[in-house]
Amino acid sequence: MRIHTSTEFSTATALGALRIAQSRGQVARGVYFDKLVAHRSTTHRSAAEVHLVTDDKEPGSKRRRPNSGRYGYDGSQVWAATWDEWGWFLSALFELDPTTKTTYYEDREAFDRRTNGAFVPTSARA
Repeated sequence: MRIHTSTEFSTATALGALRIAQSRGQVARGVYFDKLVAHRSTTHRSAAEVHLVTDDKEPGSKRRRPNSGRYGYDGSQVWAATWDEWGWFLSALFELDPTTKTTYYEDREAFDRRTNGAFVPTSARA
């Protein structure tokens, strides 16, 4: 997933968002970045290509093999993060960097609207 920001892209911010979601029990501990590469952005100050994966598929989980983004399954031996894990990661990222934008979510408000508020942190629901 390509993520854009109006600040300088920071791997520390992305790692921080993943750690927050993991510490809350929203993302499995074994999920990590298979790809976290800074890119140029034509719309924002900076961007990054981000892939979240894990080496383990828990029994009964919804995990699938990762998609290359162009040709389907990319042949890797890892498992892609689930939709829920991606949602909680992005939710934490929006907390740390409100200028975050993705292909599908222009801002936090659009993210919450398109996901029907599924990833609103408990502390923000009051």
